[in-house]
Amino acid sequence: MMGQTRLLTKESLAACELNETSRVLVAFSGGADSTALLTALCDLQKEGAIERISAAHLNHGIRGETAERDMRFCELLCRTLGVELFTERADVPAFAKRTGMTLEEAAREYRYAFLERVRRSSGADCIATAHHKGDQAETVLMHLLRGSGTKGLSGMQMRSGTIVRPLLTVGRDEILSYLEERGQDYCEDETNLVNDAFRNRVRNELIPFLKGYNPNVVEALNKTATFCGEDEALLTTLADEAEARMRRDTGLDRRKLGGQPLPLKARIVKKRLTELCGDVSESDVRRVLALCGARTGTRIELNHGLSAWTDAWTLYIGGYPDQKAFEVPFCRDGETVTPAGTLVCERAGACRPTEDGLEAYLDADALPDGLVVRTRREETGSIRSARRARKSSRTS
Repeated sequence: MMGQTRLLTKESLAACELNETSRVLVAFSGGADSTALLTALCDLQKEGAIERISAAHLNHGIRGETAERDMRFCELLCRTLGVELFTERADVPAFAKRTGMTLEEAAREYRYAFLERVRRSSGADCIATAHHKGDQAETVLMHLLRGSGTKGLSGMQMRSGTIVRPLLTVGRDEILSYLEERGQDYCEDETNLVNDAFRNRVRNELIPFLKGYNPNVVEALNKTATFCGEDEALLTTLADEAEARMRRDTGLDRRKLGGQPLPLKARIVKKRLTELCGDVSESDVRRVLALCGARTGTRIELNHGLSAWTDAWTLYIGGYPDQKAFEVPFCRDGETVTPAGTLVCERAGACRPTEDGLEAYLDADALPDGLVVRTRREETGSIRSARRARKSSRTS
């Protein structure tokens, strides 16, 4: 609109991988940030930069009449703008009690599940949230306080899967100026001033305190996120390239994996774990990495019924195969293929110390005929008796 401040541009959309064919669902709470996002996207839609805009509003069932007021505001503004609005009422406190989450965690979990349901049913390509520079600064601080590497310190990205954040490079003061210039009303969520949630305490207490040391702390934290994001992107690319060189069937060559620098091999394992079971702990990553030098056949259990295990050359992560008892003749020169993995035997000129725990040296002349590789067997009473008899004869 001529003469008015533009909050978003086509470049903002391009950074979120949006174009004239995009169908965007806006997460619309009625607050200042989401109101500014919705109206700014509607302006761009009128210019043909986006194909379709719709909105979704969730009443969390936490704030009583003020939440009903916010829903009415959202319905009125969407009618005025000609935007289809999807609404839902929820009982998030009951959901939190049922799942054992904090109210903050439960609200976020339920909200994003609701938004994804609406996105799928409405045919939208993505969900636009109104996160801005201030939210980014809070996120970086929260990750820092919990302990994080470059991924966490990268904060939020302009696009993460189906979530886009067009306002991520916009300051809160710019948003308020934009709304004031347009004469656009919005709702105030009084719970944002209550410091019982971690993010609220960071926003209302920690950041104002840090401004005493650096008045531009929000900009500084956003700069940190950018720098860490660039480093993380490079490390992720290097890890992906390294992983491609060590794939063995569905597993990974554990010698090659173990030989990688820790920042790369940790990312390789964490990526595989995340794809299988979502969020993972750093301790699980370290436990899996320890298998690079473990004995053949070592297995550890992970969350969600998953396991990580080894054969002579490979490290596997996933559902451990149901293994029936087997017995396979041992091949002295070549490969012994078993349901639990493959053993490789070759003649060596001399015995030397092993460093990775994946090799063993045996005296070929001392090996009896008829060796087999088999699963563990439970000792029978006769075997235990024979062992006790042998021990007794040695000590008598």
